[in-house]
Amino acid sequence: MSKQKGMQQRIKIWFIDDFEGNLRAWKRGFPPKIAQSCELRTFLRWNTLKNELERNRLPDILFLDYFLAETYGSDILHWMQQNLRELPVIVAHSSVPQANQKMLALGAHCALKKYRGEEISSPIQEHFHDLEDIKFLLKYKKIP
Repeated sequence: MSKQKGMQQRIKIWFIDDFEGNLRAWKRGFPPKIAQSCELRTFLRWNTLKNELERNRLPDILFLDYFLAETYGSDILHWMQQNLRELPVIVAHSSVPQANQKMLALGAHCALKKYRGEEISSPIQEHFHDLEDIKFLLKYKKIP
């Protein structure tokens, strides 16, 4: 029997943002029990995330910023809809409410406001206290 069968797979939560400070704040926002139980991975560039997706390495949840250096979150969302068989739960995560609304209209499952310049992401701290909060978010995946 392989080790994988006996072990529960970690929930993969990824975040793409072109500002390193936002990536650090996002990771710091999760409490230790989530950080230790889940794979928290950040991407600074779309091409790095795209390479992972093209290799069929998918997150369970993707926090998607709208304004990126080389593209927009809406373009990434469109690419994913066209090229992936299965989508992760997409959380629109912009500091601009209209950007979150646009991504929701294009198919993001939910939105969470982001605040610029935070050392620790207060929206992440406010909404994610334990694994049950993460599992609740995964329920969006079941909704067509």
